[in-house]
Formats: sequence, structure tokens, C-alpha cells
Amino acid sequence: MSLAKPAGARCLLVAKYTESARIGNAREKMKPSGARDAASTVAMRVNGRPVFAPAGASAAAAMLLAGVVCRVSLRGEPRGPLCGMGICMECRATVDGVPHTRTCQMTVREGMEIVTG
Repeated sequence: MSLAKPAGARCLLVAKYTESARIGNAREKMKPSGARDAASTVAMRVNGRPVFAPAGASAAAAMLLAGVVCRVSLRGEPRGPLCGMGICMECRATVDGVPHTRTCQMTVREGMEIVTG
């Protein structure tokens, strides 16, 4: 009886490590930092407050990084993105003067103005 690992076991470990590194790199890019790297961040305003978000991030993700809720329910409960694909409508906010915009479906851009509430 052989106790050697099957040939596919090493490939699986390498694939898991690679996936873990990719996710780790994505998380690192999403972390807010004190220094602004102009090539990888976008300046925008959320409720009048300046926010720097990673280039390519959704507006909903930028609002979460800034610690801002998307809206408040009729009962006063804070609401935020739930599905991330535009179906639940929990991420609605006013973007550049357009009310009820699904922020999870919109990529941040320089000078974007988001108003919640």
C-alpha cells in the first residue's frame, strides 16, 4: 500500500495558493490608505465629503470603504448593497443628480458626486 499523494494533489494546492494570493492582492487594493496614488485611485464626493476610491471599483464599494450607508429604510434601519448585481435595489443613491441609481452597477469616476439618504 502506497502513501504517496496523488499527482493531482499538488496541482490543487498550487491552484488554491494562487487563488488565495489573487484574493489577497484584491483586498490589498481595496484598503483605504493615507497616501493617494493618482494612477490607481479616483477622487469623488459622498454626501459632500471627499472620498478616494480604487479605480475600477463600484460606487457601492467606494461608499462602503468610506463608511457610508446607501440609504435608510422607512423604519430607520441603515441599508446597503445586498446582491451586488442590481436586483435588490438596496444600494440606491443619487449619483450626479440622478436619483435611485443602483450604485453596485456603476464604476467610480473622477469627480463623481453621490448623495445618500
